[in-house]
Amino acid sequence: MKNVKTAITINLFYFDKAGQKERQFKTATSTTPVVRNISISNVVVTDAKTAGEIIGLPEMPLTNVRLDNVSIKATSGMTIQDGQDLELRDVQIVAQKGEALMVTNARVRTIKTAAREKRQP
Repeated sequence: MKNVKTAITINLFYFDKAGQKERQFKTATSTTPVVRNISISNVVVTDAKTAGEIIGLPEMPLTNVRLDNVSIKATSGMTIQDGQDLELRDVQIVAQKGEALMVTNARVRTIKTAAREKRQP
C-alpha cells in the first residue's frame, strides 16, 4: 500500500477519539464488542500518514492479535492500547515524527521487531 491515511486500524472506540483518550471503564454487556484471534501478515506500507492503531476497550481488551512480516513507513507511529497477548513478529515501523510505537495498558511480545524514529538531518 502507498499513500494511505492509516496503515492498520483495529479500534473498538471506532471514531470516538475523546472516549479513547479518557479510557473510562464500563461494565461489559452483551453488546460490548469482542475482538480476538486476528492475524495480519506480509504487509508493506510506504508514505502513510499514521502507521496504525490497535486499540481495545478497558473492559474488553483485544486478545491474540498478531502482526507478522509487516513493514510500515509513516509520518507518525503506531499506538497499541488495551490489548492482551499481542505479538509483533518481524515488524518494522519507521516514523518521521514522534515515537514509532506507543504501548499503553497492553501486553505485547516482540520478535525481531524494529520501531524507530527517522532522524532529520
